[in-house]
Amino acid sequence: MKDLIQIKIAETDAEREAAYQLRYEVFGLEEGDHRYSDHERKFWIDQDDGPNSTVLVAFDMDGICLASTRLTLLRQLKFLAMEAYHFEVLAALLNLSLTELTMIVGRWDRGVVRKSARGLGILQLLEERVADLAMSNNCTIIVGTIKPDNHAMFRAVAKAGYRTYPVVETYRGFTAQLIYKDLREYQPKID
Repeated sequence: MKDLIQIKIAETDAEREAAYQLRYEVFGLEEGDHRYSDHERKFWIDQDDGPNSTVLVAFDMDGICLASTRLTLLRQLKFLAMEAYHFEVLAALLNLSLTELTMIVGRWDRGVVRKSARGLGILQLLEERVADLAMSNNCTIIVGTIKPDNHAMFRAVAKAGYRTYPVVETYRGFTAQLIYKDLREYQPKID
């Protein structure tokens, strides 16, 4: 499977747009989440989708975007809904000062997989790339959110080393469990 998929940082407008279109299909059309839908272009894009966020994409051999995700480093961009992550709680949990945490934290979000490619482990491959990318940027704590009823995602992130922290947050009408991964003892999975 890994040999049939190309995972890369979206560097061109076309690659980023493929990610935004896939989000629109999944988040907007399948899940009915239109918070950031651009119906004219058929994009699902928010204000964090700029030059300070890294979008990763997975393409099949025919150039079809199968999956996408995003990593944003807090020290480069005060990202959307930052206050919803309750970093003071996470800092205490990790025995770090809030200042220390904000210098080493990144957010992994917008993980999306095309319906026909689900269950193939593509999101796991993307998450490994996110962790490697975070480490190469001196980011050792990754945070994210999961919808409380997404049991498959909870299993997947637990397997990848993520833990929940004691906060469930509602932002713009959507409730999510906060998760984190501590990479300070992480061993990169270099291909």
